[in-house]
Amino acid sequence: MRNSIINILSITAIIFGSISTGYTEEVQEPPPYEPSAAFKQIEKLEGSWAGKLWSSHNDEYIDLKLDYKVISARSTIVETVVEGETEMISLYHEKDNVLRMKHYCALRTQPELDLSERSDTALSFVHAPGTDLVEGQDDFVNSYKISYDPETPNELKTYYTVTFADGQMWNRKGTLTRVD
Repeated sequence: MRNSIINILSITAIIFGSISTGYTEEVQEPPPYEPSAAFKQIEKLEGSWAGKLWSSHNDEYIDLKLDYKVISARSTIVETVVEGETEMISLYHEKDNVLRMKHYCALRTQPELDLSERSDTALSFVHAPGTDLVEGQDDFVNSYKISYDPETPNELKTYYTVTFADGQMWNRKGTLTRVD
């Protein structure tokens, strides 16, 4: 009986050892990822920013905080946005060689915006074609612009437009400084 238990344990150890070894031999590292110049521009924003956000609909300013973090083996950038007391996130990633932003909004929509224009100091995004949000029917962010000059690395400006199902449009402008 004792020899049977030892044999079963030995066989079990051999089986699990070969499963584990076989698995590690098959796992390969993904090839190095080289992002676009636009993605690299947003990478430069990594860290924390604070400032004020102006809104056209009420001509008021509220506190604005942005945090940028590069994740997923340098394939995604998370932008955490806090407008007043409202926290949201946006994800930047490249899809089919286009830099795309997906915004998880307090309006309970998730608009997707594609890079439409790039310069050395600005990135502009517009509502991506073929997504499920429609102007005049849904409430969502339909454009976003980041203005950042590497020669003034502690200053950042953002601009965005929100369209509403009832035809209203809000323009918002953020002015921030790097805090970390």
